[in-house]
Amino acid sequence: MKNKILTKILIIYTALIGILGIIIKDKEISKSERRKLKQYPALTINKVTDGSYFSELDTYLQDQMPARDAFRKLKGYTSKYIMQTKEENGVYEKNGYLFEINKESSNSLDHFVNKINEISKNFKKNIYFVKIPDKEYYAEGILKKDYNLIDDKLANLDSKIKQIDITNDLSLDDYYKTDIHWKNNKINNVVQTIKDAMSIKTKASNYTEAKLSPFYGSLYGRTVSSVTPDELAYITNDTINNMKVYNYEKEKEDKVYNEDYFHNIDGYDVFLGGATPVLKITNNEVESKKLIVFRDSYGSSIIPFLAESYHEVIVIDLRYVKYDALQNLDVDLTKPDDVLFLYSINVINNSFSLK
Repeated sequence: MKNKILTKILIIYTALIGILGIIIKDKEISKSERRKLKQYPALTINKVTDGSYFSELDTYLQDQMPARDAFRKLKGYTSKYIMQTKEENGVYEKNGYLFEINKESSNSLDHFVNKINEISKNFKKNIYFVKIPDKEYYAEGILKKDYNLIDDKLANLDSKIKQIDITNDLSLDDYYKTDIHWKNNKINNVVQTIKDAMSIKTKASNYTEAKLSPFYGSLYGRTVSSVTPDELAYITNDTINNMKVYNYEKEKEDKVYNEDYFHNIDGYDVFLGGATPVLKITNNEVESKKLIVFRDSYGSSIIPFLAESYHEVIVIDLRYVKYDALQNLDVDLTKPDDVLFLYSINVINNSFSLK
């Protein structure tokens, strides 16, 4: 009798899920997971023959399953509170912060050093490098990468590249709780250390602050936690507001901070429009000086402060474009006054993502 009841419940549940799947409109994105969801795949003979159609259909059904977020949360609560799992999908929670847990990769570190040394050969002088620590570095009681090994590997960077140490200019509070990045309004000491090392002079300026919330960082959707969403804040002034940002990929100008992008899958896109291969920032309040920055996503929120002292800043993300391909975009890399490599441990330890 009990088995018959369970069987009937299962049949009703399956039928209900199927009906809801037909009635409910497919979603394009998952805000909690911060990604685009699979749409219904095109049915073609080739896809049926090679089996890709059925694979895509399986992904589509999983992504568009009714009450998907509720089931994800149920799985997360079961894993965390019943199975007592401390880590979920590579994310660990500690003292109100979420951390991404990765082991250091010696091969990746070597690859990164070789890549930077190779590119630096294209420039003669005033070359700088900044290593941005992960927030795990400032946390207590969690598994950390071997930062001594990382520093030993980075010591193999070409001697003409001046390394700027910002380690003591940061604390855990300077990072988002639900995201890997640092906070734009908390890195004043970092900015000053870099400017001092590069002999950059900037006129004293008063900044105003803007706040956007709630900000669900990249780690938020990967685990079930008690961590509350962040507030995304940025500071600006007239100089930054008047800068022009040209996006070579989109072939259009944009603003340094665009609050419209806060509603993208990644709210961090507010800073310089998010992930993009090449940007050119023009600051007409400075008559000359040119800076080239090779960066990852952390650079998006600090580069505006550096750009205050230059007429032109070329911003390059090697995760999306090869250095040799820049000439095809008509990017002028000649005669820079300064060259800065600005990379987080997150990318240094996963450097095979660089083209």
